[in-house]
Amino acid sequence: MLRIGRVLETALYVKDMAQAIEFYQRVFGFDVLLKSAEPDRLTGLDIGGTQVLLLCKIGASVASRSDARRQDPSLRWQRQLASGVSNPSF
Repeated sequence: MLRIGRVLETALYVKDMAQAIEFYQRVFGFDVLLKSAEPDRLTGLDIGGTQVLLLCKIGASVASRSDARRQDPSLRWQRQLASGVSNPSF
């Protein structure tokens, strides 16, 4: 059995990137780890040196995809889960 030891990152979709960054810095003291080259598309915040909170601008990733992918509902939403495991035996 695969046992998850911790969640490494969580992603949230936000309308206003600057406002979201300010909120998480002010309320929780999270530091900015990275920002995407495309302004306001993605920001990674450090959670205690062991986890990352990804802030994703609503619609920014969809806007950067090809027309075919944007029009196919099955390709619109991507999901991601990153977790830590010890001694995987599979």
